[in-house]
Amino acid sequence: MNNHPSQHQLIVARDLETTIGASQTASKGRWYGAFDVLLWLNTLTMFPKELRLELHYEDDKGAHELLVDRCSFSKNPLLLLSNRLSVGFVGKVSRASLVICSDAPYKVNVLESKLAPASVSADQYLKKAA
Repeated sequence: MNNHPSQHQLIVARDLETTIGASQTASKGRWYGAFDVLLWLNTLTMFPKELRLELHYEDDKGAHELLVDRCSFSKNPLLLLSNRLSVGFVGKVSRASLVICSDAPYKVNVLESKLAPASVSADQYLKKAA
């Protein structure tokens, strides 16, 4: 499933299946989860190719790689990659991790990484209050 066979990867957060599983709404079949994901890092060298933050996970349907965010260039060495993901899963999530990927070598210092259930959006809150 790897679209970039020669890519360089760094796992920044592993064993996230417990966090993801806490949002599981069905023990079998398809279910959905929404997550806020962020990675704050210090780039120790210029990166000649795009840096990507991906969620790699395995569920009952197999292994998956999902793009969270990407950056192709930054003059500032501090970089924040983030996004809100809505993900469809099938059955149990048995493995999950956040991974930085690039087609070229890079050096980074990870300052913080997070994957958490998404907070209620303002639209959802207003619909419930109405």
